Amino acid sequence: MKDERELKAEAEMEEEEVKKEQEEKEGEQEKKPEEEAELKVDEILNRVMVLEERIQELEAEKEDNTRRMQRLQADYINYRKRNEKEMAKIHTTALIELVEELLPIIDNFERALEQDDTGDDFRKGIEMIYRQLLSFLDKNGIKPIEAVGCEFDPQYHNAVMQVESEEHEAGIIVEELQKGYILDEHVIRPSMVKVAQ
Repeated sequence: MKDERELKAEAEMEEEEVKKEQEEKEGEQEKKPEEEAELKVDEILNRVMVLEERIQELEAEKEDNTRRMQRLQADYINYRKRNEKEMAKIHTTALIELVEELLPIIDNFERALEQDDTGDDFRKGIEMIYRQLLSFLDKNGIKPIEAVGCEFDPQYHNAVMQVESEEHEAGIIVEELQKGYILDEHVIRPSMVKVAQ
């Protein structure tokens, strides 16, 4: 049998072992929150890095979308300007075609007005219609081309005759046989003229 001392020593050893186990357990428990905290910090840092990368991607995408939108706006403005120019050109062309149809009518009115053997009422009616037609042309920007007394310009005048003239220098228009008309820079019809030699 064991004596009391041995039993006491064994009991003390067991107590020390139990204490050590408890201390180890307590140490492990203390370590676990620290380790968990370290793990959480690492996870948070990783998450922050991922979010920063995503923010950079989104900013790049935003810049790309902004540039694309600015290009689209510029394209739209250019399209609108081009469309306005084309519409103005179509309007001018349509107006020129209309006036080309009206000019022979105006010519006939002018010839009728040159006749002296018509009654006053008839003449007044013709003059009124003639003024209305000229007003219509003027309102739409169509002007007669100046001819008599001006220097001959082949862009605006069509010379059908050359005549001797002591009153005018060579190249000056002496008589207008048919009026010419212009819309802005577009000659609708050149003036038919006689030019001094």
